[in-house]
Amino acid sequence: MAHIDYYFATISPFTYLTGTRLDEIAQKHGATLAYKPLDIMQLFARTGGTPPPERHPNRQEYRLQDLRRRAGYRAGRHDPCLSDRCGFRPGIGRQGANGQRRGIHPQP
Repeated sequence: MAHIDYYFATISPFTYLTGTRLDEIAQKHGATLAYKPLDIMQLFARTGGTPPPERHPNRQEYRLQDLRRRAGYRAGRHDPCLSDRCGFRPGIGRQGANGQRRGIHPQP
């Protein structure tokens, strides 16, 4: 039988967005699930990570965009800021005005 160890930070909004979804996935596939909370601030200190409030403002803004997008997907809707005005298409990435893909792996 498959087993999942789920390490999560109780102060992370991403944990709350996950909700019960992981439990639903584990049940669907017959896997056992062990919840393992961790102190994310202690982990940042031990590994040299930068806590969100101390990150560069651009990185903080991207994190907020990502949270809004994930919350929208969880609620069954997309974020119009990310898809309509910014050229974001779920599963595709950002597109320029001429329809060409932009980003890390642009298509030729």
